[in-house]
Amino acid sequence: MAGYRGALADYPSLLEFFIRALDPETRPLKTDPGLVLSPVDGTLASLQCIDSDRALQVKGWSYPVSELVGASEPWAEGWWLATIYLSPADYHRYHYPLDGRLESLHHMGARLYPVNAMGVSTIEKLFVKNERVVACFASRGHRYYVTAVGATFVGSIKMEAHPEPFRPGCREACDTEVGQLEEMGRFELGSTIVLLLPKTMATPIVEPGGSVSVGDPLFRLTI
Repeated sequence: MAGYRGALADYPSLLEFFIRALDPETRPLKTDPGLVLSPVDGTLASLQCIDSDRALQVKGWSYPVSELVGASEPWAEGWWLATIYLSPADYHRYHYPLDGRLESLHHMGARLYPVNAMGVSTIEKLFVKNERVVACFASRGHRYYVTAVGATFVGSIKMEAHPEPFRPGCREACDTEVGQLEEMGRFELGSTIVLLLPKTMATPIVEPGGSVSVGDPLFRLTI
């Protein structure tokens, strides 16, 4: 239980154990206003720069980014897209990568396919089929997105800014100030976070394929 609050006996159910919180004494989270920090513990499965309304899922397959986030942006100007996979063994809460303003939450999708390596390589357009909640933010004069993608057994995506259950397909304005590394929400079991931000906003300082933890630097802000 190193890094987490309490002892095993403090969690009366498997679900409560899976969504256990970090212990701020043994695992403090340190903010940095000059960086975009990892919102989750997991594997940085993909880091790509897109200049059209397409992102690579696996070799030979792509998906429309506008369908992923439910919005149209000037994709030709260049955007960074980082996909972080959470296994069932990872910490299941996620945090705000930057301070700024949460503008809206959009509940989308209906399927719950597995988002592990096998699912991503066998199910076309997986991320735009699965249930997800898209959070749109304003920060440093730019708009960026964090998408929490559900997976098998993870039909319940919780957001701190929206404590009520999401209605299918709902989109709600928020206009809420958020602080970097404050808790954003949680998954029940493993899943995926997709971070999407303008290329003019930041430069990546990590390589895909490795493990990341909440608070690890992903991008250096250039604005």
